[in-house]
Amino acid sequence: MLNQLGITVVRYSNDDINRNFEEVCADLLRRMNLPGAEEA
Repeated sequence: MLNQLGITVVRYSNDDINRNFEEVCADLLRRMNLPGAEEA
């Protein structure tokens, strides 16, 4: 159902977030095609 609405669910483990927060943020920015993905 979410896919039909154009929504993609992205999951990260707590460990990934705690150890690689900047990379997780950069990945989210890239997936949303937002400016700043190169800087994060």
